[in-house]
Amino acid sequence: MSRPHTPSSPMSKALKLFSPLILGGKKPVQLQHRVIMAPLTRLRTGESGVPTDLVTEYYVQRSTPGGLIIAEATNISPTARGYFGSPGLYTHEQVEGWKKVTRAVHEKQGKIFVQLWHSGRVGHVLNQPNGEQPVSASSIVLDDGLSVAVTSVGRQPYSVPRVLETHELPGIVADYKRAAEYAIEAGFDGVELHGANGYLLEQFLCDSVNKRTDGYGGSIENRARLTLEALDGVLSSLDSSQVAIRVSPYGNTFGCTDSTPEETYSYLIKKLSPLNLAYLHIVEPRGLHPTAQNVPEGGTTKFSRDLYDGVLMTSSGFDRSEGIEVTENGLADCVAYGRSFISNPDLVHRLEVDAPWNDFDYKTFYPLPDMPMATGYTDYPALHTKVKLKMTSTSNLFSPLTLGGKTPVQLQHRVVMAPLTRLRTGESGVPTDLVAEYYAQRSTPGGLIIAEATNISPTARGYFGAPGLFTSEQVEGWKKVTSAVHAKDGKIFVQLWHTGRVGHPLNQPNGILPVSSSAVGLDGVNTSAVTREGRGKYVTPRALETREIPGIVADYKRAAENAIAAGFDGVELHGANGYLLEQFLCDSVNKRTDKYGGGIENRARVMFEALEAVLTSLDSSQVAIRLSPFGVTFGCTDSTPADTYGYVLKQLDVLDLAYVHVVEPRGFHFRGPQVPEDGTTPFCRARYNGILMTSSGFDRAEGEKVMENGTADCVAYGRPFISNPDLVARLKVNAPWNPWDRKTFYMPAKGALSLGYTDYPTLEQKSCLLKLLALISFFSINMLNIPPQWRDPMQWGFLCAASFVRGISCFMRYAGVFCVAAGMLLIFLVGGLFLHAVIPIMASSTLQLICHVAVSLVLLFNIYFNYALCCATNPGVITAKWKVEAELWDVDIEEEEEEDDDDKENGLLPRIRPSAVNPDGKQHEGQVKLPHVQLMDPQSVHVARQRSRQPNAEDGMSFCRRCRHFRPPRAHHCSVCDRCIAHLDHHCPWVNNCIGRDNYRYFFTFLVWLAVGSYYAAYMSYQAAFTDLSREQYARMLVLAEIRSLNLSASNALQFAFSISAAAGLAVSILAIWHVFLIVTAQTSVELQINRHPRNRRLHGGKVVSPYSTDSIHGNWELVFGRCSYKILSLMPSTRPPPNERTLSKKTKVEQTTARSPDAIV
Repeated sequence: MSRPHTPSSPMSKALKLFSPLILGGKKPVQLQHRVIMAPLTRLRTGESGVPTDLVTEYYVQRSTPGGLIIAEATNISPTARGYFGSPGLYTHEQVEGWKKVTRAVHEKQGKIFVQLWHSGRVGHVLNQPNGEQPVSASSIVLDDGLSVAVTSVGRQPYSVPRVLETHELPGIVADYKRAAEYAIEAGFDGVELHGANGYLLEQFLCDSVNKRTDGYGGSIENRARLTLEALDGVLSSLDSSQVAIRVSPYGNTFGCTDSTPEETYSYLIKKLSPLNLAYLHIVEPRGLHPTAQNVPEGGTTKFSRDLYDGVLMTSSGFDRSEGIEVTENGLADCVAYGRSFISNPDLVHRLEVDAPWNDFDYKTFYPLPDMPMATGYTDYPALHTKVKLKMTSTSNLFSPLTLGGKTPVQLQHRVVMAPLTRLRTGESGVPTDLVAEYYAQRSTPGGLIIAEATNISPTARGYFGAPGLFTSEQVEGWKKVTSAVHAKDGKIFVQLWHTGRVGHPLNQPNGILPVSSSAVGLDGVNTSAVTREGRGKYVTPRALETREIPGIVADYKRAAENAIAAGFDGVELHGANGYLLEQFLCDSVNKRTDKYGGGIENRARVMFEALEAVLTSLDSSQVAIRLSPFGVTFGCTDSTPADTYGYVLKQLDVLDLAYVHVVEPRGFHFRGPQVPEDGTTPFCRARYNGILMTSSGFDRAEGEKVMENGTADCVAYGRPFISNPDLVARLKVNAPWNPWDRKTFYMPAKGALSLGYTDYPTLEQKSCLLKLLALISFFSINMLNIPPQWRDPMQWGFLCAASFVRGISCFMRYAGVFCVAAGMLLIFLVGGLFLHAVIPIMASSTLQLICHVAVSLVLLFNIYFNYALCCATNPGVITAKWKVEAELWDVDIEEEEEEDDDDKENGLLPRIRPSAVNPDGKQHEGQVKLPHVQLMDPQSVHVARQRSRQPNAEDGMSFCRRCRHFRPPRAHHCSVCDRCIAHLDHHCPWVNNCIGRDNYRYFFTFLVWLAVGSYYAAYMSYQAAFTDLSREQYARMLVLAEIRSLNLSASNALQFAFSISAAAGLAVSILAIWHVFLIVTAQTSVELQINRHPRNRRLHGGKVVSPYSTDSIHGNWELVFGRCSYKILSLMPSTRPPPNERTLSKKTKVEQTTARSPDAIV
């Protein structure tokens, strides 16, 4: 047997004492830490031995999530009682009392075993029925001089015991077995046999007390016989993972010692090792358990570790450092703390943080009948408090559950994934890796998944794409699914399905008709069959012959066996929703006259024959069934549903199945007639005593309600699991659900099979864009250390700041960049302070979302508008626009035949040089026609184009590009608009101001709006990603399911609209920033060449201009903006006057061109 497996955990890297642990056995219990509460006798149950609410409070105070409590020593029979006030497990009243305790511990996600106890000679006649003598292995009185018996009249000396006869010993073994069965019924996770500390089992084991000469005395094998027989008796009813034992080698408690303890306990422990128990509990001989002779070096724990390969627990007087040491060096797997738990209800937390312990009061360990029971029991304070801990309760929906059957499945919560038909396996019916991913996404530790309805045979198939369990390939495909679920510590059943008449010949072998109980069609049903050729109308089925029905039963059995071979934990027979088993059960479909029709017993015969066949191969804990009483799915109803399902539930009650799954008639499962007033589930609860599961349209509140009132033991959720793979986590924190897309429930008509299947997001998953934006804003906000109450006003403050900056940006050349930045900051603070008082009034989330969307649109408009203006007033853009207009007007642009070799060698930029055409159509030097592309610096390009684009102008006159009036040659101002215009004196300061004023103003405003829009988009994404989930207006923003949903509410639609606008704003921001980068850095080397050229040096007053000067920047704008935006900007109003007549011929247009001297340009 291998050593116990330890799951990886972040805590295990620190201290092993607080790391997870898996106990032994076939179906082991999983613990979250290794601090165990040892069994502690407290004597608080009086004469009856029934645990009270005070006992419940005591244990729930000391329970922790994933922690193990071993409840106090509990009598297995009336004659086993040695102490007055100790509890028992031999009456139904005691079982009911213990149920309160186990339920309270499980509500706190804890685990609890109970110690089964026979005190033997450690008792008194006053504690025995009818005043009989206590019993023991031999008649040797306990007289150690240290202890006395606790009776109803006080403390008394121990009585002389009576020797147990050999024929009485099987009765003792039977008492252990019955008490263990009662323990499981009471809700305990397991039992621990008390074979230590001088009680009955150890009295037989140790030769100082056992003086027998029969088969239970003498040799070690004989003396250990009773202990091993008791274990075998318990193991015949319980799984090995539910059974443990406590022994105390080398101890001397109550005068019980052995002359050869090493040989005795070596034999016993070696016998225990193959049993694969949950754990072996060793008591170190110290403290209350005095040390006997011959204790081995290293202690009892090390002695036992060398002999036992399973989970080893040690106890008796350990403190924190000793517990850490014994687990770190591997001598024990867990440590049981006793008295320290009495005075420290939060001992696990104290051990974890290394906090001091409360002192215990020994006088209150075992109270006398006249003492207050709560004193020293439930009144010890927790850490940092001086008030006693109160009982707490959480939703039963998340408490553990043990299913039915002989070896039941253990669940950690009661949220079950209902079977959901998804049709993703194609023609073969073989589950793929995509199916495995789908189920793995929805599995949770200790959670149950019921896999989708699965065909039991080729003729059972009613839907194209449904999986099967009738071929070896399908079994291998399902193994991937079960392995993926089990890897996440989940449980998975599969639903076995025969659709009956709900099918189509295209889905049947060789196109045969589907079968049913009778040849009754699906008339009036609004749905249609799913086939490989699309949707098809249902057909009238063929009635099954009587001789064919055993074959159907055999199909169920074979599919169930295949399911176990595929790794499923169990199967659920689909006897609901109008499929074959219900078609036989309901008299609206079943019109047969043989033994499978007529009376209720006959109509239910196929269902129970199928169940019995499956139960011949599977344990009852692996079999379940689904029913839909009072439903009317696929037109399947019954005239007397109460009588029909009353009979069915009564027959199911005796089968001890894992569970019965009941479908409430609502939603997709239409409500039929005669439904009880309080619903189907209460109707079934009153008639079925096993585990009852309910489903169909439950939300969190309804699920909690049905758990609280005990109507059902667990709730199966269907469609919510489709769109919420982390539904269990969402239910725990009461988080909103993703909406589902009904169009992708079944195989999608278009797109990948994963659509609406494995692409629904969890609470932790967001889009990549959202994460990027959120991180940017997250770090910026946290770096600025902005208080939360100011974060909402910030976005509105930025909006105010941007609006004011637009008005003052025209003064930028006077105020400077830093002054404007200071003004922006001031406006931002004032605007934020003002809006901080206004925003709280906007309580409506819908109103806030409308404002967010409006702001987003305003920001986007201003970003685009200012970007366009910045481009429109740029000389390069204007020139490009004129070029487009020339092409539209069908004006030729001829190339210069000769090039300036000097310019070409210097690699200058294209320039426009004038040419002329005489009235006779011939070209002459000195005459202006249209611009031609040659080499010229950027500034000269602009001026040349300005000078050459003046049709209908008189010779010597130039055209004002602002007011479109003529002005005198070489004039610096237009006589009409009185504004500076471009002219030939490039070094004149007015030129730069005229060209740059609008560009700077619009460009600066564009950058402001760009910053505001980027921040706003990033901030809102931060809100969506990092705010509390209780804020619904942000929790579901930018979730993929919102895009797919066809039922978007107004609030969600606004969220989605804003998200799209914010993303678009970010995209524009990134594009614009890239343009700015190009403006500063592009073509630097070319500009240096231009500025160093003698001609350009002359134009600029003989000085070399920096590539970052105004002229150089203008040139770069022409390269960047002119090429990127002229097509869009060509739609703006023309800045060039059109010809007088659009219909003039090309020759006439050329003749109208005013001649210019080339010297005027050069």
